[in-house]
Amino acid sequence: MNFMRWAVLLCLGCLFVGCQSQSTSTTADGKEKPLFELSEPVPLPGNHNEISITVDPNQKPADGSKSNTESNDENRSDRNRDAGGNSSGKSGEKADDKPKTMFDPENMRVKPGHWIAVQSEGVSNQDDFAGQLKYSMRLGNLNPQLIPGTRYFQGSHRPATLAKEQEKRFETPLFVVDSPRLNVLAELTTRSGGLVINQPERFLTLKDHQYHCVVLSDRPDTYNFLSVLPSIRNLRLNQWLGETQDYSQEESGATVQDFSNSEMPFQIDSLYYKLTLSRWKSEVELPTNVQQWTSIAYLVWSDFAPDRLSVDQQIALVDWLHFGGQLIVSGDGLDALNNSFLKDYLPVRPVSSQNEPGTTLLPMLERWGLHKDSNGQLILPNFSSTDVFVRNVWELRPEAVEIPGTSGLVAEHQVGKGRIVTTAFPLNMTKLRSWTSLDHWFNSCLLRRPGRTHRSEEEVMNVVQPWQFPTPLNNGQGTAEPGPASITGFGWNSNGLDPHLPSVFTTLNFAARDWRLYQPMATNQNNNFPTEVGTNQIYLPAFNEEARRFAIGSGQRSQGQWDDYSEFSRAARACLKEQAGITPPSREWVLQALLIYLAVLVPLNYVVFRLARRLELAWFSIPLIAIVGAVMVVRAASLDIGFSNKMLQVNLIEVPTDYSRGHLTGYGSLYSSLTTQFRFESENATTVALPFPAANVPTELGETPAEFVFEYGRPVKFGPQQVLSNTMEMYQFQQIVDLGGPFKFTRASSDSGATDGVDRIENRSKLNVADVGLFKLADDRQTVMFCRLPNLAAGAVLTVPWQVLEQEEQLPNSWAGTCLEDRAFNLSKVIGLFAAAERDPYAMPWPEAVAFLADKEPSVAESLQAVATRRNLASDLKLESGLLDSALQEISPPGLSLGSMFRAATRYPLGPGEVRMVGWTDEVVEQWKVYPVASQSSQRSLVLAHLVQPDLPALGFDTNLAYPPRNSQRKDDSLLDGVELDASETDSESQDNGG
Repeated sequence: MNFMRWAVLLCLGCLFVGCQSQSTSTTADGKEKPLFELSEPVPLPGNHNEISITVDPNQKPADGSKSNTESNDENRSDRNRDAGGNSSGKSGEKADDKPKTMFDPENMRVKPGHWIAVQSEGVSNQDDFAGQLKYSMRLGNLNPQLIPGTRYFQGSHRPATLAKEQEKRFETPLFVVDSPRLNVLAELTTRSGGLVINQPERFLTLKDHQYHCVVLSDRPDTYNFLSVLPSIRNLRLNQWLGETQDYSQEESGATVQDFSNSEMPFQIDSLYYKLTLSRWKSEVELPTNVQQWTSIAYLVWSDFAPDRLSVDQQIALVDWLHFGGQLIVSGDGLDALNNSFLKDYLPVRPVSSQNEPGTTLLPMLERWGLHKDSNGQLILPNFSSTDVFVRNVWELRPEAVEIPGTSGLVAEHQVGKGRIVTTAFPLNMTKLRSWTSLDHWFNSCLLRRPGRTHRSEEEVMNVVQPWQFPTPLNNGQGTAEPGPASITGFGWNSNGLDPHLPSVFTTLNFAARDWRLYQPMATNQNNNFPTEVGTNQIYLPAFNEEARRFAIGSGQRSQGQWDDYSEFSRAARACLKEQAGITPPSREWVLQALLIYLAVLVPLNYVVFRLARRLELAWFSIPLIAIVGAVMVVRAASLDIGFSNKMLQVNLIEVPTDYSRGHLTGYGSLYSSLTTQFRFESENATTVALPFPAANVPTELGETPAEFVFEYGRPVKFGPQQVLSNTMEMYQFQQIVDLGGPFKFTRASSDSGATDGVDRIENRSKLNVADVGLFKLADDRQTVMFCRLPNLAAGAVLTVPWQVLEQEEQLPNSWAGTCLEDRAFNLSKVIGLFAAAERDPYAMPWPEAVAFLADKEPSVAESLQAVATRRNLASDLKLESGLLDSALQEISPPGLSLGSMFRAATRYPLGPGEVRMVGWTDEVVEQWKVYPVASQSSQRSLVLAHLVQPDLPALGFDTNLAYPPRNSQRKDDSLLDGVELDASETDSESQDNGG
């Protein structure tokens, strides 16, 4: 017996030792290393291969808070452990006083409220591994960070397979919840959920107006000069604000070392674009889904092979262009792109190339020069006889134009909402980089932004800043608290544009996220800060070119940001709430079903068996008839036995100009009579999804947090979303869908003498669109024209009978009786009848209100009487807004109403030359599944097509230089000189000449 006991103990001891030995692996030299290693998560666009930096962990920020080095070391020391409790991972070593080599912090900049792609490198040091990689946003104590307005936190999961001792990169979508500290937790788990290793990290914040600019070049260091352009970041502003801190990533005013681009520290407030240079060894670190490109404003393409991008990255780039991205093509990259996936979108077709002297650029540089010497002569680069460049000779493609003032050396082409601009010369020419007016040309010509007036040091320090004043809330009710400080070193020359308006810094936008009712900005002459000014136009107001291009956006939020409270989000929420809950069968249907059941049960049953001469069997068939009848009634009423689920979904499908792919935003509601967990699947890899708040303002829910899992793969899965008994939950998902073809608009030929009546629209998509509205500005660029087409079937070509929009009632009256009927307008019209008679409808008993409406709106009066009678309301009760709204809802067209969404689409302003189409379809555009299947379901889609994009605004011109000329610099300006010397690689002779 004792022998058996010792044998068991020995076996357990061996097993324990074996388990412990599996916590680490041994290298050839006898050193131990962890079983698994997981790198810090890096947001894309990024640089895994960025040169490491060394920082002093004991150096504190000025406010005395912990540096990022200490914070990350503490997190990793506590959290970065494997299942055996041993320290693991590349950054799991105990912190000490020695300088730390860390990943470039500037590589970790993300925009809160955006979906991003995150990359991590993993390796298994002993065996092959198959598990899951998980990311989630965390609070400072690593508790889950909730999505505002919901009880959920989002977790991004994806399968993770690792071959033994082979590093592998994983890309995963992640939603960045806005928080004072952007903490991210990466976890590697087994398939059963067991934790293998975790890796906490902290991301840095980009402000609302700050975006990424990515340079694609095989010689990325030759584009370092962009990092000192005031268009990218204003180093002069840094000096004025003062730079006493070293490495910190706390508040926005802290100084951070930009190790990616130069040895210069910079103030966060002076950063306009985070420059990412393509220091990639193999994989191109750009997202594979356009949903994660929203923080990228510009792409600069130089000598970079297009086939280095994966197929998914190429598709994402083309999608990004059509929804507002801007691509700048340097002359040395044009030939390669002309034989690539971008061939059909380039503004030019290269014909040949030839060597030309640098002096060829002088006419263009003179046009854009601002720096003059003491004699008033422009200071231009001093080209020598050896300064030559390879010039591209090209042919312009249709609809492309050469930019004025560039001597035919720069051409541009609108692509959907976006734009491609190309130069006939390399952008990284040495003498061009030394040109003191380069930033002016780069801002106005290549970036296509308004002109600027740069402020002096005194103006910057004494200007009244907009954050000192309360800002209007989005709903226009009351005021919000003053926003965070945001120093500006310049002002736009365009009237009414806030210096940090996000829509000026990027033109990328999605209607579901970014459309806002326009409120033009004016300048208060006494206080020099922007104030809100209203507009009298309700439907499709017209705007000048610069306002339409830049000012259609919100200063309160980032352009391209996921938004649960945009105009379309609010409209969709209203549509879903109108028809929430289970739809019971009508009284008439119940009566008919009962009569049919009784007829089958008694007379028909009797006649059948009487004719069969087996009347005694009629008694045995009664139970069977009862069961079959009950099942048929339940199925016909769309009710499951014991409980019922209902799913409603309204979609917005936005289609760019001449493009067959659209951006679909689905807003859905789930209702259940018993507690149910719903899960979703989609075969579309571009899908992203989140819970959708039920309220129009963010509210904190005092409920236990639940994880909303977004599982990236094929298929994409998201959920679960728990719906409690007799309650409703909402969700929102967005994806890019293939419509099979574009919507094409053909203008009447200007030289044919034809009228507007021969404008044509062609539907080359697979959708059949009903109740189509077309809108444009007349030639005077003020008068709004519209037409209504009952149907636009797939393949149809129709002429457009335009009419003038003179009164706001024309639109709701033209679409009355359709699912685009505007109930809000109908309600305001009814209230207007009472106001015209100087009566308060909500101060009179409801029977009196019925009598008042009997002659003026008899249908409304009858419906109001029916609703009040059905509810058994006492005759002395006053009319309530809910009662009147219910009455209007009963006489509305059947099915899901898209009226509030149609109103949002028709209130968004038109630009000069723009033509827009709005219609609806009940066809399922993209197949996706919901489990369990809802017994009642319905969905409709509003189709918003940009048939013709608005004209580009006129070029803007700066009024002065951001940096004063070198011959007038102060002694403490030597720091700037050093950066410009290093970045431009100029020689002393060119510097002496001001070049």
